Order: sequence, then structure tokens, then C-alpha cells
Amino acid sequence: MVERVAYFALVDAGLGSREAARRVGINYRTAKRWRAEAEAAAQAGEPTVVPVVSARFLSLAERILIADRIRQPGVSLRVIAAELGRPVSTITRELHRNQQPDGGYHPHAAHEMAAIVGPGPKSRNWPRIQGCGRSFKMGSRGGSARSRSPADCAVIIPTGQDGM
Repeated sequence: MVERVAYFALVDAGLGSREAARRVGINYRTAKRWRAEAEAAAQAGEPTVVPVVSARFLSLAERILIADRIRQPGVSLRVIAAELGRPVSTITRELHRNQQPDGGYHPHAAHEMAAIVGPGPKSRNWPRIQGCGRSFKMGSRGGSARSRSPADCAVIIPTGQDGM
């Protein structure tokens, strides 16, 4: 987001598109796409607004930082997580979830995919299996060896209908 604002400020100041992209540190194709989006919004009469993403989710700027830092030698995931103020597991999950077939991580594609898929269900909305002396979450991987399996249980109750 900061890069986009800086890019358009340089272009408005009279700098060429390629030079502005180089100075901000973005790919020329990214700058070209930003210009096309801004021109399409201007022709449609819409104000150019960058959607605000909840702090709960990774922003495009955070994804770009992850992509830049993982390419630098000697930078660990812990360092990247500390810079972003996020848990290491978030960075690991992001990289595993959005790894491309070529083995790379492309932040713009990852951000677009996250916008399409949206947030997943919260665990409190998952159905629970009752009747075994304890509740099992559907999809859980186990429990102790002495616990009964969810298949032995009698009733599946969607969470929220039993008052829990």
C-alpha cells in the first residue's frame, strides 16, 4: 500500500512510469496493473480506494515483505515473523499454502487467492459428536489411545443447538 502511494506520487510529480517503479522497488508489470486499475476506476467514475483488510489477515504489504525476505540469504522465518509482529506459524502456513508449482512464492497471487477464498469457518461452528463421555471435533486427528473413537459415539449435534 505504501509502495502504491509512493509510486503514484512520483508519477504525478512527472517521473516516468518505469523509473517510478524502479525507485519504489516494484516490478514494472505491477505498476502497469496499478495504472490500468486506476484508469478503469476513473472511467467508471469510481474513486480509487484500496480495500482495508482486517489486521487478523496478512495484508499485501506483509506478503510482499515475506516474499522479499525469504529470497535473501541468511534470513530465517523467525526473523521475518519478528519484523511483521506475527507468529512463525503464520509465516510457515502462508508459504506452504501459497507455494506455486515452480516452488516460488508470489505475493500478489497469494493475496488474490486469499481474497477469493476468504476466511475459513471458526471452530465453534463445527459439528461436535457427543455421547462418548467427551466431545470430539469433527476432523480432529485423534486424542489419547484410551479415548473412544468418534465412530462409537451416538449423536452428532451441530454446535450452537445444544447450548454450548
